[in-house]
Amino acid sequence: MLMDDTGKTEKYYVIEGAFDVYTLRVNSRVRLKLDSKEVEAVSILQEAKANYYTGYISSISTRYFILRSTYGNTSDTIKVYYDSNTIVTDSIAGDTVSVGSLYNNMKVYVTFSDSENNARTITILSK
Repeated sequence: MLMDDTGKTEKYYVIEGAFDVYTLRVNSRVRLKLDSKEVEAVSILQEAKANYYTGYISSISTRYFILRSTYGNTSDTIKVYYDSNTIVTDSIAGDTVSVGSLYNNMKVYVTFSDSENNARTITILSK
């Protein structure tokens, strides 16, 4: 089901091999090559920003860290900002901890409070 710029939704059928489903995210802007109601090809015009990421901390400073993440065949690196309002949880111990508990190569799940990569929550998945 896809929505056009006017908000109208339409159901299309996808021809096998037209695109890699792992490259699309909800709310991405795409261009379709159609044959009647069948999608022959998909071009991504603008990727939607995820409001969460899972990945590994590759570099850390006092205000941000670099997160390496992989989705399907796609890998991504983003700068994640945090402050005193960011809630950090250790899922292994089940406790809330300080940002000082974060370090390189730690696997984390991050939710964002806005589109500027400001972390709302950081959950430590493995140490």
